[in-house]
Amino acid sequence: MSGYTIRLVDDAKEGCCSKCGQQTLGKRGLTLFADDMGKPVCRPCGKKLAPTMIALLDLALTAERVGKGCRHLLTPPMESLLDLAHAAENYSNTAPTLRAG
Repeated sequence: MSGYTIRLVDDAKEGCCSKCGQQTLGKRGLTLFADDMGKPVCRPCGKKLAPTMIALLDLALTAERVGKGCRHLLTPPMESLLDLAHAAENYSNTAPTLRAG
C-alpha cells in the first residue's frame, strides 16, 4: 500500500498522473502526490485511492480561498461559511472512524 502526501507546488509544470498516466494540469498550490513515485496524482485517482487526502485537500483549498477573499471583512459572508462547513463535513465523513480500545 502506497502513501500519499499533500505538497505545496511553487512551479506549475504539466505532467502525468503517477497512477493512471492521464495528463495533469500544471498548477501552483497544494497538490496530492504519491510517495512511491514522487509524482502528482490526478483527482479521479485520488478520489479512488486516497479519498481522505482529497477531502483534506479540498478543505485546505476552501479555507485558503475564503481567507483570501474575506481578509478585509470582520465576518465572512454566509456563503463562505457554508462552503467551509461543507468541506469540513466531507472530510469528517471520509475520515476513518477511531475506536477506543
